[in-house]
Amino acid sequence: MRICMPARAVAGIDHPTAGRIHAKSGIVDVPDHIARDLIKYDECFPAANKPRGAAGRTCQSCGFVGYFAKCGRCGGVCVKSGE
Repeated sequence: MRICMPARAVAGIDHPTAGRIHAKSGIVDVPDHIARDLIKYDECFPAANKPRGAAGRTCQSCGFVGYFAKCGRCGGVCVKSGE
C-alpha cells in the first residue's frame, strides 16, 4: 500500500518491526500491515493513487506494482494483472 508522510519534509519514520522507513518524495510503498500501523499511529494517510488496483504488472518476487516486464525494485519478472 502506498502511504503519504504527514509532511513532505519528513524524511522517514521509525517503525518497531520494520525499522526505519525512508520516504524521498513523501510517498512510500510498504506492506499493508505496516501501512495500517503508520496510518493509525504516525498520522500518515493512504496515497490517492493506489497501484495495487491499477492496471499494470505485479512482480512475482516482491509484489511491487509497475508498468514494465522487469521489476524496478528487485529485478524480478513482472506479469500483467489478471494473468
